[in-house]
Amino acid sequence: MKKISAILLAGGSGSRFGGERNKVYENLGGKPVLLWSLDVLLAHPAVSEVVIAVRKGEEEGAAEVLGAAENPAAKPVFSVFGGITRTASVHNALDRTKGEIVLVHDGARPFLRREDIDACIGAMEDVPGAAIAVPLIDTIKRADEEGRVIETIPRDGIWAMKTPQCFRRKEFAEAMLWYGEELGLTDDCMLMERAGYPVRLLCGSSRNIKITTREDLAVAEALLKQ
Repeated sequence: MKKISAILLAGGSGSRFGGERNKVYENLGGKPVLLWSLDVLLAHPAVSEVVIAVRKGEEEGAAEVLGAAENPAAKPVFSVFGGITRTASVHNALDRTKGEIVLVHDGARPFLRREDIDACIGAMEDVPGAAIAVPLIDTIKRADEEGRVIETIPRDGIWAMKTPQCFRRKEFAEAMLWYGEELGLTDDCMLMERAGYPVRLLCGSSRNIKITTREDLAVAEALLKQ
């Protein structure tokens, strides 16, 4: 079985969330947001190690999460400092991984499912990149700076990207080397797209929300009770 390294991103600025504390350390259902996905990764039999990219100055919070994690198989779990961009954080973490397949997940997405990990890993047999996504059901408009509609964008074939996103290490490392310094990359599949590698989208759950605002945290609490 190929070794799977998981990268868990926890170093975002969280400017839209507000407050002094990083949103991934906020309480959700009795434990930090970050711990929900960390426990799922550690429980997955194919994941051999987890690297968490954290913000400088938040080492204590990350250490508390690591100490509370359920890790019966004693898998290696360690942290690295994130960079000023998402891609820089992934790069720093990638340098510490050893697996032939790399799985990247947002620490602010607490509803990670084992079946999503399975789907991403399984896709590696056919393509070098795969990601969980959800087809858009809303009508999409493009507007100018004053909010006036410019056009309606057909939603056929339009997906909202989620995580986890999974890559064969060789191709992902090459794409990172070639395009890792580009600005404006908002997800990891964009590196593979730039390099011309195929990426497969795998239909996930709309429950796989990202905690970006305090309202999102309230929604996540409600979802836990369903």
